[in-house]
Amino acid sequence: MKASRKRVLFWLRLAAAVLLLAIIFSRIDLPRLIETLQGVQLDLAIYSVVIGYFVPMFLCAWRWQSAWDGWAFGAPLATIPHHRFREYLRLFNVGWIVAHSP
Repeated sequence: MKASRKRVLFWLRLAAAVLLLAIIFSRIDLPRLIETLQGVQLDLAIYSVVIGYFVPMFLCAWRWQSAWDGWAFGAPLATIPHHRFREYLRLFNVGWIVAHSP
């Protein structure tokens, strides 16, 4: 019973998301959007994406998501409690870990 309930809730959430996206996209004035995008300076748009998205993501990954020499998430692995480590893995959406040991 529990698995079927989860499945029904999943499909209901998916249907709600698709419905909301359909409503949003139906309200877009495509000719005006195309006209607006033609006036955009492409180089400034690329710079803003790089500075506003890629640089912070790189800094977060470099600071928190690397595990070198027994360190991860800005602290030694031995000092991170198991429940907190699991929470970090969930928050950073870590599904697989590739490790090498000499």
